[in-house]
Amino acid sequence: MSEENVEFVHAVIEASQRGEMDKVFAAYDPEIEWCLGEGARPSTALAATPISDFESVYRGHEGIRRFWRTWAEAWETPAFEYEEFIDAGDTVVSILSQQVRGRASGIEQELKSYAQNWTIKDGKIVRVEFFPDRAKALAAAGLSE
Repeated sequence: MSEENVEFVHAVIEASQRGEMDKVFAAYDPEIEWCLGEGARPSTALAATPISDFESVYRGHEGIRRFWRTWAEAWETPAFEYEEFIDAGDTVVSILSQQVRGRASGIEQELKSYAQNWTIKDGKIVRVEFFPDRAKALAAAGLSE
């Protein structure tokens, strides 16, 4: 079942990159938790939007939409590169990097090799949690390097 979870998460990410948000939200549980933690909360050095504008946890579909609206106010031309998907049973660990350009400043920034843990239950993504690096994500998923 867990290899199916890896394929499922990969398909959701691809749908998101194509802008097929109806498919993305169909994969999300209505009560999904989008947990930024230290892995995705922009540092004040990188943030074009004050860090206080971001919540630690966004809940439900509307919460995720609110996160992306706040994020889009700060950044334009995002490019996400998924480097690795790791099977951890009901959790899929993804390692990715992103490049963005500040909407107001035009300054380009790169966040390298941070991680997301995608938790799947009953065929839906119920939680996405961000981590600053692979090791912390693996530990949270019950795996080691």
